[in-house]
Amino acid sequence: MLTSKTKIYGLLGYPVRHSFSPLIHNSAFEAKKIDACYLCFETKPENIKEAIEGIRALNIQGVNLTIPHKETCLSHLDEIEKTAKLIGAVNTIVNRENRLIGYNTDAEGFIKALKEDLRFEPGDKTVFLMGAGGAGKAVGISLAKYGARQIFIVEKNKKKAKALAENIQKNFPNTRLELTHTHNQEAIRNSHLLVNATPIGMNPNDNLLVNPVYFSPQLLVFDLIYNPAETKLLRAARKKGLKAVSGLGMLIQQAALSFELWTGEKAPIELMKRSVKR
Repeated sequence: MLTSKTKIYGLLGYPVRHSFSPLIHNSAFEAKKIDACYLCFETKPENIKEAIEGIRALNIQGVNLTIPHKETCLSHLDEIEKTAKLIGAVNTIVNRENRLIGYNTDAEGFIKALKEDLRFEPGDKTVFLMGAGGAGKAVGISLAKYGARQIFIVEKNKKKAKALAENIQKNFPNTRLELTHTHNQEAIRNSHLLVNATPIGMNPNDNLLVNPVYFSPQLLVFDLIYNPAETKLLRAARKKGLKAVSGLGMLIQQAALSFELWTGEKAPIELMKRSVKR
């Protein structure tokens, strides 16, 4: 039952109709007996400033941000936590007494899912990373932080690719960076992990970014997309007998971290998983 005392949380993105976040967070609020509600707010890119001002004006307690707002929101916040500042992207805003603070739970959520779902430790490994936007930045920084030996970065926006490579090199000099393309057979064959951090694959009509012929038997595949549950990339990797996972695990892990920032309570992560899988 929603009342005048119910706290409001939500998701800003465009589009957001595919999102499982309301399922995850509302089941968690119910389980923890927290009088709160999580909603989706479809926000066009040109309205992000007004949407963030609305958080403060309407006393919304916190929001998540997804494509395309993780980077464009930065200039509209009162404070950005150091990890989010290092990454250059925010996926969680906390409203603390009308002061909006930006965090990034994608980075740690990705690593948690990587270890849990693929049993993969980044230390001394080579990764082929497709995408250098908000999600790609979080993935790249977290891989370097946890000791990746080399990261190949693929991004059609060369400015973004270069900026991510320079940021990683500056803060994690032991990780080798190389800007490349999806046809670099040698890079893909020498990689232990391939990550898709682009939105390519959300639409069933999207073409594969990379040719599965290049996949080696050692390769693991992580597609950050979680809806549809099986993208063309995942299907192609599994057809070759490779272990491949969607971004569902990461979605749950980052959601749990956001939940804890907002409420100060331990997230009921197993229940969150069940709510989505059901």
